[in-house]
Amino acid sequence: MNRPSDFESLYAEATKRSGRPDCVEYPAPAAGTSIVLCRLSDEDQRKFVDGACSSDEGIRETARAVALSAARLWPDQSTFLAACEAVPGLDKACMSQVERLGGGAVEFLRVVDVTKTMDDSVIASFGVDPGTIAALRKQYPHEEQLKIACYRDDDLEIAWSCVLRLPGDRATDLMLRDVNVRGNEAITTFAVNSVVWPEREQAASFVRGQYRIAYCLWPALFSWAQKAARQRPTIWRPKSQNSATSIPPQMSAVRSSPQSG
Repeated sequence: MNRPSDFESLYAEATKRSGRPDCVEYPAPAAGTSIVLCRLSDEDQRKFVDGACSSDEGIRETARAVALSAARLWPDQSTFLAACEAVPGLDKACMSQVERLGGGAVEFLRVVDVTKTMDDSVIASFGVDPGTIAALRKQYPHEEQLKIACYRDDDLEIAWSCVLRLPGDRATDLMLRDVNVRGNEAITTFAVNSVVWPEREQAASFVRGQYRIAYCLWPALFSWAQKAARQRPTIWRPKSQNSATSIPPQMSAVRSSPQSG
């Protein structure tokens, strides 16, 4: 199988492109080659997310192709394109590895509800101080208001944890309004506004740090907000004695009053 032999030069090129030497080799034996990828630079990541959030499928495909080109260290472009033709889904599989190199692969993310019965040892196992959760429970006393997000990729030595609050309607609406145009910035702001630990003054630098935390958290945060929005109230209205139409109790009282005319 076609594989590189000079890995030191690949490490050097990866460091030049992204500031980190980490690489992933993805084997594609059906195409007779392996694919070696590195982390995207911050600028390349921003461009990718901007494109990936577009409502235009063509823009999304272009963003993925450009990102793969920026991350690919081996083989050359023509060999890579031939491999993608031979192996359906190879480009998406490679893109998943690029996301992993940046700390944004959802398979390494765990998001759990902060419940009233959650044991301190469980909280600590997610990398959060139980005292922090005790303080946040007082501020957010109801169920399903808080979650812990924990990311662990031991092979790449990537680890982080944070505590999230349920995204508010306004924050969600702003994200939905802006995401197709300001993709990366929209989801980053959405994540910053949802983080309650680290505390507010540290949340922005935490989310905008070296790992792709906003990109990783975005699906979980949006799904959480959507679930909360679907929990509509149940309306109870007694039936009128004169018809099958339900009317509010207060309106029934007004209609039966002599002063109502």
